[in-house]
Amino acid sequence: MPVDFLTELLDPPAEPAVAFFTNGALLQFEGGALVSTGSWVVDPHRIFVGIKVIIYHRTHAGNNLYVGTCDHISNPLGHGPHFRYDLGMDDGHLADTTDNNWKVCAQTGSNPVRYFNR
Repeated sequence: MPVDFLTELLDPPAEPAVAFFTNGALLQFEGGALVSTGSWVVDPHRIFVGIKVIIYHRTHAGNNLYVGTCDHISNPLGHGPHFRYDLGMDDGHLADTTDNNWKVCAQTGSNPVRYFNR
């Protein structure tokens, strides 16, 4: 049964996590495992090695939810006040699907990055 809300993927419910909404253009896979989120503008004070990473991947076939644990954070990429960071994962895998759009599933607005409990 598909997930209704990303909070259903947090265990325990107070677990710190960061979620990203993407069409998948920047995702990197190796051997079927998701190993990189691609580069994102994130608050470097709210991400850390060990944080749960959730990817809401919208495709024409449906909405896939990947989950993993951040195992490294790239050096800042880009210029100006909004640096981009690439979060690497050592165990990224397809966890579930959802029928809900990003705003409903993440319980947020249109920003493609959502922090939980952090």
